[in-house]
Amino acid sequence: MNKFNKNAFIFELLLAIITFLMLGVMMLFLIVIIIMPISNYHHAQGYVEYKKQYKLDSQIEGVIENVYKENNAAVTKGDPIFKYSSEKNQQEIAALEYKESFLFNELKTMNKLHTLGVIQSTEIDKKKLEIDELDVRKEYLKRNVIYSPISGKIYFKILPEYIKGTYIEKGQELAIIYTEDDKHIRISFPNAYADRFKLGSNVLIKYKDPRTFIVQKMRGLIYMSFINQKANTIELYCEITKGREYLRLFNPSTIVNASIIINNSSIYEDLLGVPLNPEIQNIILKNPLYEKIKDHI
Repeated sequence: MNKFNKNAFIFELLLAIITFLMLGVMMLFLIVIIIMPISNYHHAQGYVEYKKQYKLDSQIEGVIENVYKENNAAVTKGDPIFKYSSEKNQQEIAALEYKESFLFNELKTMNKLHTLGVIQSTEIDKKKLEIDELDVRKEYLKRNVIYSPISGKIYFKILPEYIKGTYIEKGQELAIIYTEDDKHIRISFPNAYADRFKLGSNVLIKYKDPRTFIVQKMRGLIYMSFINQKANTIELYCEITKGREYLRLFNPSTIVNASIIINNSSIYEDLLGVPLNPEIQNIILKNPLYEKIKDHI
Protein backbone atom coordinates (compact mmCIF):
# COMPACT_ATOMS: atom_id res chain seq x y z
CA MET A 1 0.00 0.00 0.00
CA ASN A 2 2.77 2.38 0.99
CA LYS A 3 4.79 1.39 -2.06
CA PHE A 4 1.82 2.14 -4.31
CA ASN A 5 1.28 5.57 -2.76
CA LYS A 6 4.98 6.38 -3.09
CA ASN A 7 4.97 5.51 -6.77
CA ALA A 8 1.82 7.51 -7.31
CA PHE A 9 3.38 10.47 -5.54
CA ILE A 10 6.53 10.26 -7.66
CA PHE A 11 4.44 9.93 -10.81
CA GLU A 12 2.31 12.96 -9.92
CA LEU A 13 5.43 14.95 -9.02
CA LEU A 14 7.10 14.12 -12.32
CA LEU A 15 3.88 14.95 -14.14
CA ALA A 16 3.69 18.31 -12.35
CA ILE A 17 7.34 19.06 -13.16
CA ILE A 18 6.88 18.13 -16.82
CA THR A 19 3.68 20.17 -17.00
CA PHE A 20 5.43 23.16 -15.41
CA LEU A 21 8.36 22.82 -17.81
CA MET A 22 6.02 22.57 -20.78
CA LEU A 23 4.12 25.62 -19.63
CA GLY A 24 7.43 27.45 -19.18
CA VAL A 25 8.59 26.45 -22.64
CA MET A 26 5.26 27.48 -24.12
CA MET A 27 5.42 30.81 -22.28
CA LEU A 28 8.98 31.35 -23.46
CA PHE A 29 7.99 30.44 -27.01
CA LEU A 30 5.03 32.83 -26.83
CA ILE A 31 7.23 35.64 -25.54
CA VAL A 32 9.82 35.01 -28.26
CA ILE A 33 7.17 35.03 -30.99
CA ILE A 34 5.55 38.21 -29.72
CA ILE A 35 8.56 40.22 -28.58
CA MET A 36 11.57 39.07 -30.58
CA PRO A 37 12.15 41.23 -33.66
CA ILE A 38 12.98 39.62 -36.97
CA SER A 39 15.10 40.85 -39.84
CA ASN A 40 13.29 41.50 -43.10
CA TYR A 41 15.75 41.26 -45.97
CA HIS A 42 14.82 43.28 -49.03
CA HIS A 43 16.95 43.53 -52.13
CA ALA A 44 16.65 46.21 -54.77
CA GLN A 45 18.63 48.63 -56.88
CA GLY A 46 19.07 52.12 -55.51
CA TYR A 47 20.14 55.38 -57.11
CA VAL A 48 22.53 57.94 -55.72
CA GLU A 49 21.00 61.43 -55.77
CA TYR A 50 21.77 64.87 -54.44
CA LYS A 51 19.46 65.77 -51.58
CA LYS A 52 18.79 69.27 -52.92
CA GLN A 53 18.43 69.46 -56.68
CA TYR A 54 16.44 71.08 -59.47
CA LYS A 55 15.60 69.21 -62.66
CA LEU A 56 15.98 70.89 -66.04
CA ASP A 57 13.27 69.46 -68.28
CA SER A 58 12.67 70.22 -71.94
CA GLN A 59 9.54 72.28 -72.54
CA ILE A 60 9.35 71.42 -76.25
CA GLU A 61 10.31 68.85 -78.87
CA GLY A 62 13.42 69.81 -80.80
CA VAL A 63 17.16 69.42 -81.39
CA ILE A 64 19.92 70.68 -79.09
CA GLU A 65 22.03 73.23 -81.00
CA ASN A 66 24.44 74.35 -78.30
CA VAL A 67 25.45 73.67 -74.68
CA TYR A 68 26.98 76.56 -72.75
CA LYS A 69 28.25 74.74 -69.65
CA GLU A 70 30.53 71.79 -68.89
CA ASN A 71 29.57 68.88 -66.66
CA ASN A 72 29.75 69.68 -62.91
CA ALA A 73 30.46 73.36 -63.70
CA ALA A 74 29.24 76.14 -61.39
CA VAL A 75 26.19 78.00 -62.68
CA THR A 76 24.48 81.20 -61.60
CA LYS A 77 20.76 81.85 -61.72
CA GLY A 78 19.91 83.13 -65.20
CA ASP A 79 22.91 81.55 -66.96
CA PRO A 80 22.07 80.04 -70.38
CA ILE A 81 22.42 76.24 -70.38
CA PHE A 82 20.96 74.93 -73.66
CA LYS A 83 20.00 76.36 -77.02
CA TYR A 84 17.70 74.33 -79.21
CA SER A 85 15.74 74.53 -82.44
CA SER A 86 12.26 73.16 -83.03
CA GLU A 87 10.74 72.57 -86.44
CA LYS A 88 7.36 72.14 -84.78
CA ASN A 89 7.69 75.51 -83.08
CA GLN A 90 8.73 77.20 -86.32
CA GLN A 91 5.69 75.78 -88.06
CA GLU A 92 3.40 77.04 -85.30
CA ILE A 93 5.06 80.48 -85.38
CA ALA A 94 4.51 80.68 -89.16
CA ALA A 95 0.84 79.73 -88.70
CA LEU A 96 0.42 82.36 -85.99
CA GLU A 97 2.02 85.05 -88.17
CA TYR A 98 -0.33 84.17 -91.01
CA LYS A 99 -3.32 84.38 -88.69
CA GLU A 100 -2.00 87.63 -87.23
CA SER A 101 -1.77 89.26 -90.68
CA PHE A 102 -5.37 88.21 -91.29
CA LEU A 103 -6.46 89.77 -87.98
CA PHE A 104 -4.65 93.02 -88.78
CA ASN A 105 -6.60 93.28 -92.03
CA GLU A 106 -9.80 92.68 -90.10
CA LEU A 107 -8.79 95.37 -87.61
CA LYS A 108 -8.25 97.92 -90.38
CA THR A 109 -11.71 97.20 -91.74
CA MET A 110 -13.24 97.45 -88.26
CA ASN A 111 -11.57 100.83 -87.67
CA LYS A 112 -13.20 102.18 -90.85
CA LEU A 113 -16.57 100.80 -89.80
CA HIS A 114 -16.15 102.34 -86.36
CA THR A 115 -15.47 105.73 -87.96
CA LEU A 116 -18.73 105.38 -89.84
CA GLY A 117 -20.51 104.45 -86.62
CA VAL A 118 -21.39 100.95 -87.77
CA ILE A 119 -19.66 99.08 -84.90
CA GLN A 120 -18.75 99.93 -81.32
CA SER A 121 -15.22 100.36 -79.93
CA THR A 122 -15.62 97.27 -77.74
CA GLU A 123 -15.49 95.10 -80.87
CA ILE A 124 -12.17 96.69 -81.81
CA ASP A 125 -10.82 96.11 -78.30
CA LYS A 126 -11.69 92.41 -78.53
CA LYS A 127 -9.83 92.13 -81.83
CA LYS A 128 -6.75 93.87 -80.37
CA LEU A 129 -6.80 91.50 -77.39
CA GLU A 130 -6.85 88.53 -79.76
CA ILE A 131 -3.80 89.91 -81.59
CA ASP A 132 -1.99 90.48 -78.26
CA GLU A 133 -2.60 86.86 -77.24
CA LEU A 134 -1.04 85.70 -80.51
CA ASP A 135 2.02 87.87 -79.81
CA VAL A 136 2.43 86.35 -76.34
CA ARG A 137 2.26 82.86 -77.80
CA LYS A 138 4.80 83.73 -80.51
CA GLU A 139 7.27 85.12 -77.96
CA TYR A 140 6.95 81.96 -75.89
CA LEU A 141 7.65 79.76 -78.91
CA LYS A 142 10.68 81.87 -79.85
CA ARG A 143 12.33 81.18 -76.50
CA ASN A 144 14.90 78.65 -77.67
CA VAL A 145 17.27 78.93 -74.70
CA ILE A 146 16.97 77.13 -71.37
CA TYR A 147 18.33 79.17 -68.46
CA SER A 148 19.44 78.04 -65.01
CA PRO A 149 16.65 78.68 -62.48
CA ILE A 150 19.02 78.60 -59.46
CA SER A 151 22.71 78.92 -58.61
CA GLY A 152 24.71 75.76 -57.96
CA LYS A 153 26.46 73.06 -59.98
CA ILE A 154 25.08 71.30 -63.03
CA TYR A 155 25.11 67.60 -63.81
CA PHE A 156 24.09 66.54 -67.33
CA LYS A 157 22.08 63.40 -68.00
CA ILE A 158 23.88 63.29 -71.36
CA LEU A 159 27.41 64.70 -71.37
CA PRO A 160 27.69 68.06 -73.18
CA GLU A 161 30.10 66.72 -75.81
CA TYR A 162 27.47 64.16 -76.88
CA ILE A 163 24.27 66.13 -76.47
CA LYS A 164 24.71 68.52 -79.40
CA GLY A 165 22.44 67.50 -82.24
CA THR A 166 20.40 65.25 -79.93
CA TYR A 167 16.64 65.17 -80.46
CA ILE A 168 14.74 65.89 -77.26
CA GLU A 169 11.13 65.20 -76.36
CA LYS A 170 8.85 67.45 -74.38
CA GLY A 171 9.28 66.80 -70.66
CA GLN A 172 12.60 64.95 -71.09
CA GLU A 173 15.03 65.44 -68.19
CA LEU A 174 18.22 67.00 -69.56
CA ALA A 175 20.20 67.90 -66.44
CA ILE A 176 19.99 68.62 -62.73
CA ILE A 177 21.35 71.55 -60.79
CA TYR A 178 22.35 70.73 -57.23
CA THR A 179 23.09 73.17 -54.47
CA GLU A 180 25.29 71.15 -52.12
CA ASP A 181 27.50 68.10 -52.15
CA ASP A 182 25.23 66.08 -49.86
CA LYS A 183 23.89 62.83 -51.29
CA HIS A 184 21.38 60.19 -50.35
CA ILE A 185 20.22 56.91 -51.85
CA ARG A 186 16.73 56.47 -53.27
CA ILE A 187 15.36 52.93 -53.40
CA SER A 188 12.07 51.77 -54.87
CA PHE A 189 9.98 48.85 -53.60
CA PRO A 190 6.52 47.57 -54.55
CA ASN A 191 3.64 49.23 -52.72
CA ALA A 192 2.89 45.90 -51.03
CA TYR A 193 5.90 46.49 -48.74
CA ALA A 194 4.89 50.03 -47.76
CA ASP A 195 3.80 49.07 -44.24
CA ARG A 196 7.19 47.54 -43.48
CA PHE A 197 9.17 50.73 -43.94
CA LYS A 198 8.97 53.42 -41.28
CA LEU A 199 10.73 56.74 -40.93
CA GLY A 200 13.78 56.39 -38.72
CA SER A 201 14.27 52.70 -39.49
CA ASN A 202 17.89 51.56 -39.58
CA VAL A 203 19.12 50.38 -42.96
CA LEU A 204 22.20 48.50 -44.07
CA ILE A 205 23.25 48.99 -47.67
CA LYS A 206 25.76 46.66 -49.29
CA TYR A 207 27.50 47.38 -52.55
CA LYS A 208 30.55 46.27 -54.46
CA ASP A 209 33.30 48.90 -54.53
CA PRO A 210 34.08 49.45 -58.24
CA ARG A 211 37.73 50.14 -57.42
CA THR A 212 38.54 47.06 -55.32
CA PHE A 213 35.52 44.80 -56.09
CA ILE A 214 35.19 44.30 -52.33
CA VAL A 215 31.73 44.42 -50.82
CA GLN A 216 31.43 47.52 -48.65
CA LYS A 217 28.71 48.46 -46.20
CA MET A 218 26.99 51.75 -45.48
CA ARG A 219 24.57 52.33 -42.65
CA GLY A 220 21.88 54.93 -42.49
CA LEU A 221 18.31 55.88 -41.72
CA ILE A 222 15.13 56.24 -43.75
CA TYR A 223 14.34 59.92 -43.35
CA MET A 224 11.71 60.37 -46.07
CA SER A 225 9.37 58.22 -48.17
CA PHE A 226 6.42 58.62 -50.49
CA ILE A 227 4.06 56.46 -52.53
CA ASN A 228 4.51 56.71 -56.29
CA GLN A 229 1.00 55.92 -57.51
CA LYS A 230 1.99 56.02 -61.18
CA ALA A 231 4.73 53.41 -60.79
CA ASN A 232 2.91 51.55 -57.96
CA THR A 233 6.02 51.78 -55.78
CA ILE A 234 7.14 53.25 -52.49
CA GLU A 235 10.21 55.49 -52.78
CA LEU A 236 12.57 55.38 -49.78
CA TYR A 237 15.19 58.06 -49.16
CA CYS A 238 18.11 56.82 -47.08
CA GLU A 239 20.48 59.22 -45.35
CA ILE A 240 23.87 57.59 -44.85
CA THR A 241 25.31 57.94 -41.34
CA LYS A 242 28.26 55.54 -41.59
CA GLY A 243 30.31 55.08 -44.74
CA ARG A 244 29.73 58.57 -46.12
CA GLU A 245 33.30 58.56 -47.42
CA TYR A 246 32.26 55.85 -49.89
CA LEU A 247 29.08 57.66 -50.88
CA ARG A 248 31.07 60.75 -51.93
CA LEU A 249 32.78 58.68 -54.64
CA PHE A 250 29.51 58.12 -56.51
CA ASN A 251 28.11 60.43 -59.14
CA PRO A 252 24.36 61.12 -59.14
CA SER A 253 22.29 58.49 -60.95
CA THR A 254 24.88 55.82 -60.11
CA ILE A 255 23.08 52.50 -59.62
CA VAL A 256 23.75 50.79 -56.30
CA ASN A 257 22.80 47.16 -55.66
CA ALA A 258 21.41 47.47 -52.17
CA SER A 259 20.48 44.88 -49.58
CA ILE A 260 18.43 46.49 -46.84
CA ILE A 261 17.73 44.96 -43.45
CA ILE A 262 14.92 46.55 -41.46
CA ASN A 263 14.21 45.37 -37.91
CA ASN A 264 10.77 46.81 -37.36
CA SER A 265 8.42 43.90 -36.77
CA SER A 266 8.03 40.86 -34.53
CA ILE A 267 7.67 37.26 -35.61
CA TYR A 268 4.02 37.48 -34.52
CA GLU A 269 3.41 40.48 -36.78
CA ASP A 270 5.20 38.91 -39.71
CA LEU A 271 3.31 35.62 -39.40
CA LEU A 272 -0.16 37.09 -38.93
CA GLY A 273 0.26 40.36 -40.79
CA VAL A 274 -1.10 42.49 -37.92
CA PRO A 275 0.59 43.99 -34.84
CA LEU A 276 -0.05 42.50 -31.42
CA ASN A 277 -2.85 43.93 -29.28
CA PRO A 278 -1.16 46.61 -27.08
CA GLU A 279 -2.96 45.40 -23.92
CA ILE A 280 -1.68 41.83 -24.35
CA GLN A 281 1.80 43.10 -25.14
CA ASN A 282 1.84 45.19 -21.94
CA ILE A 283 0.83 42.14 -19.87
CA ILE A 284 3.74 40.16 -21.30
CA LEU A 285 6.24 42.98 -20.92
CA LYS A 286 5.33 43.43 -17.24
CA ASN A 287 5.47 39.70 -16.48
CA PRO A 288 8.29 38.84 -13.99
CA LEU A 289 9.27 35.88 -16.18
CA TYR A 290 9.90 38.20 -19.11
CA GLU A 291 12.10 40.42 -16.91
CA LYS A 292 14.31 37.39 -16.19
CA ILE A 293 14.68 36.19 -19.76
CA LYS A 294 14.46 39.43 -21.81
CA ASP A 295 18.27 39.76 -21.97
CA HIS A 296 18.57 36.29 -23.49
CA ILE A 297 16.12 36.61 -26.39
